Amino acid sequence: MTLLGSMFWMLADLIYSGRRCRSATWRMCSDSLKVPGSLLLLILAADGAVAQQAIINMPSADITPKGKVFLMHETQFRSWQPGAFWAGTNFFCYGVGRSTEFAITNYNAGTPLQPNIATGVGFKSSPQLWKETNPNLELKLTVGQMALLNHRGSGLGSFSYSHLSFRLPAVRTRLTAGGWAGTRQLFNRNTGSVLAGVEHPVGKRWIVLAEWFAGRHDFGFFIPGLLFHPTKRQIVVFGYKFPNHAENGKPGFVLEYGITF
Repeated sequence: MTLLGSMFWMLADLIYSGRRCRSATWRMCSDSLKVPGSLLLLILAADGAVAQQAIINMPSADITPKGKVFLMHETQFRSWQPGAFWAGTNFFCYGVGRSTEFAITNYNAGTPLQPNIATGVGFKSSPQLWKETNPNLELKLTVGQMALLNHRGSGLGSFSYSHLSFRLPAVRTRLTAGGWAGTRQLFNRNTGSVLAGVEHPVGKRWIVLAEWFAGRHDFGFFIPGLLFHPTKRQIVVFGYKFPNHAENGKPGFVLEYGITF
């Protein structure tokens, strides 16, 4: 078991422990997280380069290698009042080749219960342009589509996005910008706008991140954070979300763990 694994779950257990919670609802949520925590520690013991399929929430230009599986759990939480919450999202990606992956995502399970709990099934494709003539630029055109099934009775919807990304060759910073459109089954309203992201590597294991979904909707936040590679196949992300508008929701923490195998 890695030292990072022990530290990561000790932090999560401390945050979510019923001894630290101020409401019965939050204590119930805390107890439900202790079983996944044991699995997390077992996975963290694994070792073996990993793609980063999302900057934080925003789909990135990275693609799961052909024949590989990427799994990630994301926890968003605010343990203090007013507006304490916990929301969990789980990602599954399978690389099918030709710069494309198949994806299944379960969104927004947690407490208090939200109207946009949904499952999405779809794909992401991100071919590299000018690969032969200018590979260091790493210019990519990413497109993706998710068909949505809402689990609170809102029916079927969709989430579509596209963005262009490139790296600054001297410092390897990746800049991303594009647009998206989505329906109320996930975003709590039919809407769309622009998105942007930045990823700056610091050494071999750390990446400074930030992403932004513009607009008034459930994804309308600016999220800066840090990504750490405990091994080549694993990622751990620590972030904090700031709403674009008060109606989008409360600020809170974001924690993610992902592994490719």
